[in-house]
Amino acid sequence: MSRHSVIANILKTTAIAFSISLGAQAADGAAAQRFGDTAMDAAINGKVAAALMSDPGLLGARIDIDTQNGIVSLAGTVIGEREVRRALDIASDIEGVRRVDNLLQVEDNR
Repeated sequence: MSRHSVIANILKTTAIAFSISLGAQAADGAAAQRFGDTAMDAAINGKVAAALMSDPGLLGARIDIDTQNGIVSLAGTVIGEREVRRALDIASDIEGVRRVDNLLQVEDNR
C-alpha cells in the first residue's frame, strides 16, 4: 500500500471518528460523554499519525501513538534528537492535544 493510500485511509478514519464524536456529544449522559472523549482521542490519534507519516524528516522513524483524554504519548525509535524534537513539535501542533509525553528512543547505530 502506498504512503498516499495510508494517509488517505487515516484521514477517512479521522473524519468518521470526528463525526461519531459530534453525535455522541449531542447525546445526554456520562456514557455518551465518555464515548465522545474516546472518539475525540481517536480523531487526535489519526491526525497525529497522518502528520508524522507525511513529514519527510521522519521517514525512518517508527513511532507508536496513544491518546487518552487529549494526552498524546509517542513511543518507538527515531534516528536522532532532531527527529525526537520534530515529532514532539508536530504532535503538539495538532488541535485538541493537551500534552505530549515523550517515550521515544534514539536508535543506536553503532
